[in-house]
Amino acid sequence: MHVTLTFAGCSILVGLIYQYYSLCDNVEFFHTRKGIIIIFFLMSVYPIPSLALHLLSGYNNEKFIRDVKTRAPHLYPLVISAPCNGTPFNGFTVAYLIDTILQIIAVFIAFLVIFYKILKKWSMLKHTMSTHTLKLRKQYLTTLCLQMTVPFMFIVVPVVGLMLAVIFKAENIIELSQFGIQVLALHSCVNSILIMLVIKPYKQQLQKWFDILFFEKRWKRKQSNAKVFVSLVSERITY
Repeated sequence: MHVTLTFAGCSILVGLIYQYYSLCDNVEFFHTRKGIIIIFFLMSVYPIPSLALHLLSGYNNEKFIRDVKTRAPHLYPLVISAPCNGTPFNGFTVAYLIDTILQIIAVFIAFLVIFYKILKKWSMLKHTMSTHTLKLRKQYLTTLCLQMTVPFMFIVVPVVGLMLAVIFKAENIIELSQFGIQVLALHSCVNSILIMLVIKPYKQQLQKWFDILFFEKRWKRKQSNAKVFVSLVSERITY
């Protein structure tokens, strides 16, 4: 999970950084072999501190599964069917949770800083860009922002919330964990909907479907109104 989220989040961050440097007309580094290796290396190193603390906490996956079966049997099917694991609550576990939260906050701050710099650069260059170029850049930035917002709301927020609940030993952690799992489950659904609304071919196809749907409704309504009108005219003529 750490590695997957790291590469997903850092890829979006790299996309934002690339957008900023493209506005500065200085993207040569991103197209060199050295640049690609450095980016991949940094993305690979990022999760190492939290993973190291996780290993030092002395987790035992088999013991974790037995504990879940005993203490939370309703979660047992989820644990045995998915790559879940647990750690004993000790100093290394607390350090692992705090380190993970701080790393997430650091990346989020980096997102905000780069986004602010992009907007500032846009305000300086928008008068020199063509309408088409400006539209494409806005669409690209909107896509990146949505790709950041959805995982942040449906993955980062519930995960960090549960980590804080563990650190502070919240009494209602069972209810919070159940709520967090439900929020996590919404990520794929919301992400798919946003992809259809943002990516142009999908968006155009949706518009066609809705146009057909509403056209048929309007057509049926017009036919119904026409029948009523003909019926009224016929009654008046008969009268």
